Amino acid sequence: MRWFAILPWLVLSAPGWGQFAQNLPDARPVYSVAAEMVYPLDDLLDRGLLPITVLLEGKQQLAMLDLATGQHKWRIPLDKGIETLAVSGEHLLLFNGEAGGVLSVTEGKPVWYQRAEGLDRGHDSAPIFPRRPWHGTRRPRQNVIGGAVLLGQEQFYARIGRNIYGITTADGQVAWSVPMEPWLNVPLQFCGDKIIASTWGTGLWCIDPAAGKLVWGLRDFPPAARVHSVDDSLYHNAMGGLQKVDPATGRALWNAKVGTNNDQFVLHAGGKVVVITPGLAEVLDPATGNTVWKQEVAGDATAVLSDKLYFVPKEKRVPQCLDLASLQLAWTGQALKDTPIALVPADGMITALGGGGWATGIAPLSGALAWHWDGPFMGGFTDPNTIFTVGPIVWARAFKWAAGWHPSLGKTVAYLPYDVFFGRWLGVAADRFFAHDGHRKILHSFALTTP
Repeated sequence: MRWFAILPWLVLSAPGWGQFAQNLPDARPVYSVAAEMVYPLDDLLDRGLLPITVLLEGKQQLAMLDLATGQHKWRIPLDKGIETLAVSGEHLLLFNGEAGGVLSVTEGKPVWYQRAEGLDRGHDSAPIFPRRPWHGTRRPRQNVIGGAVLLGQEQFYARIGRNIYGITTADGQVAWSVPMEPWLNVPLQFCGDKIIASTWGTGLWCIDPAAGKLVWGLRDFPPAARVHSVDDSLYHNAMGGLQKVDPATGRALWNAKVGTNNDQFVLHAGGKVVVITPGLAEVLDPATGNTVWKQEVAGDATAVLSDKLYFVPKEKRVPQCLDLASLQLAWTGQALKDTPIALVPADGMITALGGGGWATGIAPLSGALAWHWDGPFMGGFTDPNTIFTVGPIVWARAFKWAAGWHPSLGKTVAYLPYDVFFGRWLGVAADRFFAHDGHRKILHSFALTTP
């Protein structure tokens, strides 16, 4: 499997430039370094470190980049491509379809190495960022890229061959193994202190990692099912329905008919279960699964912050806010420029994205329009990394550029004409932000200045 084949970094087109392209500031990088691939693991970014792959003398190497200086702290050669990379404390885990091992984060020295035939085959892999829109604010920290492993405190867990293994991170010793059906449907995930595995068309399984034993298993699981572990609750959906499962026993607690699309997003807010599908938002009673509120919405124009649900009704352009605890409208806002195709929750602001290439900030408490930015956005890509705010500056990315805009000044303060993966890395250093030119295989570091 080639890693880059599953990365949704680049969108497919962008609207015209217009006024946006005039009088743009000259953005000169502080440094630029070769980087075939970048692996933004949150625990390492907090330390100012970024794993990257580089090509030296025709051979691929893994390097640990010091983001403050642009220098490699260490480099090691790679015989095979990386399919999964993860960090757990001082241990950097690497896996591909043939082997796995651990390196020291500080020095890059091998700690252990094992052949692992069958790892990360078939449906076991997952993209770096979720392909589905993110409608809530409790996105988990990302310390695994590739989806083949699940990190515990002192162990990690992986499907290798026809077993799920618990492996001690420090020395690679197998603590336990549980026989498993082939073809994991989604990456392993926790529900409370248990591990949940979904196998393609065969079943849903619960493993106790402390005991290394199967707790329960459900066969004849719908083949299109997706599993949602939300807090300590477990849901799965298939063919437009949603079932809540007792994670202790596997017993179905209730079944709900929700939406008409299997691409569901499930979260808890305001004491309710919120289910969002393209074009529809529904609120369920957590005890019964009964629908207590439903609204057709414009595309992905739905977002959740705290205990509020923000939405724009279908074919309308006026945002509204529902208090999920009382199921009463908190406010009806001001009309947007046009019907948005998405709402993005980030940094205490609701951002409306328009298909015509515009973005508007909505104050979550009042519905007032905080700012408006006309630019060549690809609004259909609704991950929060598309558009977000840090301090006074709004940042956005699209196919051929990344840019910063200062709402109070009404002007563009940074513009990067690159094929970029523009991750939310501004917190790594107070005065730096980073952009990866995916076409030229270069990582650029820019000074972040506020006019």
